Amino acid sequence: MFRLPDSIDELFQFDLGDLSVASREGKHREFKRDFTTNDLSDYTKTLAAFANTGGGVLIFGVGDKPKRITGTNE
Repeated sequence: MFRLPDSIDELFQFDLGDLSVASREGKHREFKRDFTTNDLSDYTKTLAAFANTGGGVLIFGVGDKPKRITGTNE
């Protein structure tokens, strides 16, 4: 079973200087640029996949290319 880590540093690795993200997406981790209600179908598919593999976490505020911490709009 997937266990949520105690700190964000354990969740994914990033460089605080340039906000680049070194961690990859995988079976238990998915990055999204921002939360939008138009993408609810996509989020539910990801959450269903996590449920079928023992859990996981969606991390909002990480851009795709380049993979950097961007924050969210709201």
